Amino acid sequence: MARANPSRQKWITVAEQLRQVRRAHLLFLDRWAVAQLATGRGLSQVAHDLHQENKLAGPLAGPDTNDWSLLYRGSILDD
Repeated sequence: MARANPSRQKWITVAEQLRQVRRAHLLFLDRWAVAQLATGRGLSQVAHDLHQENKLAGPLAGPDTNDWSLLYRGSILDD
């Protein structure tokens, strides 16, 4: 069996270390986000953002307020 190239082995080691750093980074971000939501301020901010998003959407926000006939114009349903 041929010996492994030392340079290649070094890159493999570095790649594994980067994977570990990435996993640790994602775990940190997950825990940070949960901690932010766990505070009352975090939840109220999410609620405020959703309210603003719905307010900006206007009449398009709800399916009951739209005129869906534009979807059927020119289709076989017009016949």
